[in-house]
Amino acid sequence: MHKKLFVYELKNLFPVTLIIILLSIFYMLLSTNVNIIDLLGPIIVISLFVLSIKQYKFVMGRKSTDLFYSLPIKRRTLYITKLLAAMVMITGIIFLVTFSSFLIISRPIYYPFHPVIYYLVLWLSTLGILCYMSFVFSRAHSTFDGFMFILMHIVFLPMILLTISIFSGQPLGLFGLADIAFFNLFGSINFLTSQLALLGGTMYSVLPEVTTRVLILSFNPLLGYLSIVYVWFFEKNHRLEDVKDLSNSWIGYKTFLPIFILFLAASMMALMRYYSIPLIVIMSYVGYVIYQRTAKISLNVLVIMFLEIVISISLVSIFV
Repeated sequence: MHKKLFVYELKNLFPVTLIIILLSIFYMLLSTNVNIIDLLGPIIVISLFVLSIKQYKFVMGRKSTDLFYSLPIKRRTLYITKLLAAMVMITGIIFLVTFSSFLIISRPIYYPFHPVIYYLVLWLSTLGILCYMSFVFSRAHSTFDGFMFILMHIVFLPMILLTISIFSGQPLGLFGLADIAFFNLFGSINFLTSQLALLGGTMYSVLPEVTTRVLILSFNPLLGYLSIVYVWFFEKNHRLEDVKDLSNSWIGYKTFLPIFILFLAASMMALMRYYSIPLIVIMSYVGYVIYQRTAKISLNVLVIMFLEIVISISLVSIFV
């Protein structure tokens, strides 16, 4: 960590952090019956978006990258220092909003689990997701692509589970429709926290179903922490000449767009049969236009789209 840069980043993030805290307190003053457990989730999600984008938007422009990378600081040190500053700010948001809630909210807070476990897991999960989002966003070459990268990672697991539910015909238990909404990038912030707290509490028995959910939802925060290891060894390979070019990272369009189209096509074909093919083609075309920033589609993309439709038809014929 670079101390001077760390102090600079804290000062740079302080105004936006203060705004988030003040808006949260203002909301609590207007709605004194709100439950802080329900309120913290949306506040943290908004904070994660703001902090990750603000900290790593500099990699989207050639002037800003020239400025930061001209500093006598290693790229991995620059990345990690900015990340640590964001971690401090998100920690401050969680602490100050929670502390303020004790003074403002009139209704007593009921914890069906140990509060220390709840806030510890909430904090660790939030830091892990911050690492995850920051890494995903910083791999793109434009702010829009970075936002789309994060969006794809948010809905990736729910889309897979939804497809499994549609093909199974009996959306019950772990892959039930009621569960799918929790298995997104932010699921670990609230749902994982409550599930782990239940495992650590004395009021509930440890259920295999709860344990399975915990294992699945722990995946994203763990990936976030592992991204720091990747940055430590490979951040030096980030090339300045790629800025503003197509976002060809393997954790973005290149990998996730074909997977999304395949699962989306399979789900739509299972529900609508062959009537969905024109809609699938249109959605696939729009996806690749966004990726390649041109209305012209290459032969390789056409082949991929054709194969995905063929695989979807095969899956529906076999399993539905």
